Amino acid sequence: MASLNKAEASAIKSLQREAGWEALVKLLGEHVEGLRAEPITGSNAFEELRSLHIKQGKIDGLLEFFDIIDQKAYND
Repeated sequence: MASLNKAEASAIKSLQREAGWEALVKLLGEHVEGLRAEPITGSNAFEELRSLHIKQGKIDGLLEFFDIIDQKAYND
């Protein structure tokens, strides 16, 4: 994965200081909670397990993306 240059990292830091960033983080939290609240369904145990893993993958992917944003902006 390529590192951000200083201008790109600065642009991300600037975005994080704007009011819109807080709205984005709030939306993330609401979406993650919505995903967590979704029922696990399937016609058999395999389908239920598959559904569980897909749901957890969505949650993990979103949270990982926001962690990457912080890491790239502040640690590179």
